[in-house]
Amino acid sequence: MDAESPKHGRALPLLIMVTVTLPFVLLAWLLIDAMVGKMQRHQRIAQTLQLFESGLEVIQPLEQVRDLATARFHSSGDVIAERHQLALQAMDRQLPVFIDDLRHRGGISVDDQISSLLSARQVLDDQPVNAGFMVMFDASAMLADRTWQTLAAGLYLSDMVIGEPVTANEYLIMLFDKVRSARHNAGLLRSLSLHASLGSGYLASGDAGRFDLAWGGLHDDLLSLDRQIRTMVDRGHPEGGFAPVRESLSQAWGYLEKMAEQVLVSDRVEMYWGDADESGEQAL
Repeated sequence: MDAESPKHGRALPLLIMVTVTLPFVLLAWLLIDAMVGKMQRHQRIAQTLQLFESGLEVIQPLEQVRDLATARFHSSGDVIAERHQLALQAMDRQLPVFIDDLRHRGGISVDDQISSLLSARQVLDDQPVNAGFMVMFDASAMLADRTWQTLAAGLYLSDMVIGEPVTANEYLIMLFDKVRSARHNAGLLRSLSLHASLGSGYLASGDAGRFDLAWGGLHDDLLSLDRQIRTMVDRGHPEGGFAPVRESLSQAWGYLEKMAEQVLVSDRVEMYWGDADESGEQAL
């Protein structure tokens, strides 16, 4: 018994030391884990922002490809046809960069997203030379929509959707819903008015119907964006932060009014094709 006493004597300080230091070890482990988690979150956000930036660099020339496709059918549209070709080349340079960023970011659906983008791009090449200009518009719009959808999926799944009092998720919903829709409708008005001004001054009945729908759609989109901005301001977002957005909306409202006067209620489109092109681009 006496021989075992020193062992018990040595074990007691060791037990006390473990008891005292264990909470600090656990705290240190939790701090390290939190720091690693923050670093990983920041990395995901950085990848998301990079993906968003490269995606927009696809969409910008792609919208030009979409809206200027009508130049293929008018000999007087050589200048626009050249811009259409340059925009197509710019889009084709940027699309692989966007796909590489998408692949680098990863995700369970990345392969499906890439396949969807590539198949939509192939549709543009598969259109026959004599395909109608609205066929080309719709093919380009499909690729633009799939690019927007890919960006939306990446941003919704990131940690950027957390925040108060107005969450980033609400901004994303506004961006990928009404802003995307408004840009599509404005592009359609631009393409149709450009087609009429380059040609006879008239739109076929089907094209005129699409013009009416696009005009009404853009009108509703702008009203909805106005309401969303007012709601966010009422909830505490600084109103000055929306100044650039309000300026863009003001230009879009002016474009909508111009399209009503020059095309919607006009017997014949007398607008100069350069004006139709420029005013549509400014609205975008």
